[in-house]
Amino acid sequence: RDIIEHFQETHDRTDKLQCPLCLKTYSLYGDKGYNSNNAVSFMQHLQKHEDIKSRNQLNCRKCCLKFMDEKALKTHLTDDHVSFKDFDNIETYQYVATDTPVQMPRPDEKQLKVAMKKSLTVKPLPQQAAFAAQNLEDMAIYGVIGDRCCECDRGMTVAGHYVAYLCCTKCRYSSCCAKAMSVHVQLFHAGSKPQFDLGKSVIMQEPMFCVCGYSAHSGNKLAKHLGS
Repeated sequence: RDIIEHFQETHDRTDKLQCPLCLKTYSLYGDKGYNSNNAVSFMQHLQKHEDIKSRNQLNCRKCCLKFMDEKALKTHLTDDHVSFKDFDNIETYQYVATDTPVQMPRPDEKQLKVAMKKSLTVKPLPQQAAFAAQNLEDMAIYGVIGDRCCECDRGMTVAGHYVAYLCCTKCRYSSCCAKAMSVHVQLFHAGSKPQFDLGKSVIMQEPMFCVCGYSAHSGNKLAKHLGS
C-alpha cells in the first residue's frame, strides 16, 4: 500500500505507469520520445491480470501481490520476502509519536530465509588512510529523520555514520561520512589500479570535421582535439 501511495503522490501526472497488482512499472517515453506501444502494453498487462485472476496459485501468500507467471512469483519471494538482519546500511525503523502505530507479529526466525549478501561490499577504512580532525561521536542532529546523506545515500541517523571529520592522508579529500571515505580510499589509493581494455579504435570511412576545419577518420583523435 505504501509503495502504491508513494507512486501516486510522487509520479502523478508523469509518463510513469504502475500496475497496482504486481507493481510493474511502464514509461511512456523512451530514448526517441513518446512511445504509444508502451501504453498498449500496459493495458494488455492489466487485461492479462483480469484474465488469470482465478489462478490463485500465482498470488503471493505473504502479501497481496498477484503475478503473471510462476517465474515472476518465485523471483518476488526470493528477493522481497527475505530477512536483511545484520546487513550493513539497513536503517532501523524510528517510530515518531505522530505516526500511527503498526502491529506486526514476531517472525519465526527458524523458518526465515536470509538474503544473500553482495560481494561488492565496502571494506573497512585501513589504518593510516585518514585521520580524524574532529570527533563527532557525541554530535546531536535534530530534524533529519528521513533525510539521507548526499555522499552515501544512507540515513543521516544511522549508527556509526558520522564518527569524525575525516581527512585523507594521501590527498586533500575530507568528509564526515565514514563510508564515503572508505569508498574514496578504495577507488583512488588502493594498491593496483584497474586496467581497462577499450579494444581497437574504429576508423570511419568518411572523415569527421570540427568547426575549426580539423578532420579525422578516428573518433578518438577528434575527441582529443575537442578536449584540448
